[in-house]
Amino acid sequence: MEITYVIFGDVDQEDIFDITTALDNKGYTMKSTSEAPVIEEAYDPRRDQYLADTFLEWVSMESGLVLGITDVDLYTEGLNFVFGLADIGGRAAVISLFHLKDSDRVRYIDRAVKEALHEIGHALGLHHCHNYWCVMHFSNTVWDTDRKSTEYCSTCEEKLRHLTGMKGPFPTYPG
Repeated sequence: MEITYVIFGDVDQEDIFDITTALDNKGYTMKSTSEAPVIEEAYDPRRDQYLADTFLEWVSMESGLVLGITDVDLYTEGLNFVFGLADIGGRAAVISLFHLKDSDRVRYIDRAVKEALHEIGHALGLHHCHNYWCVMHFSNTVWDTDRKSTEYCSTCEEKLRHLTGMKGPFPTYPG
């Protein structure tokens, strides 16, 4: 399955390489488009954050399955911040690396990959999963993200097959 990714701002290229390589290794074909500046009209000076919905609207204009990646602090109405946001079933998603950073690079990239897979799942039509280990389980904190796997549970995998009409490959959690 091909995913086009858009980089917003000055995201470290080594981070992008590690994240997209991990997604490639999960069976997704990652294809880059041109980089875009951070969307300044999304900035809310009262919050010192950027409205994720504006980034999502921008990536929604691209064709196919699209993932936006930024390292600015994103929020959506009603939440203090978001790791990412997706248009459920709309083929567009965005993630922020801002709250995922860690001094342990392996943990940081693992978090980013989990959030990317989570938002890709939403973009393909999945909702949150009750299985704590499934990548589609809601993460309220980075510790929630650390706990879950980088895989879809068998229930979510089956839903992905039904929603997309594809056989996969979908990374699946064996539990």
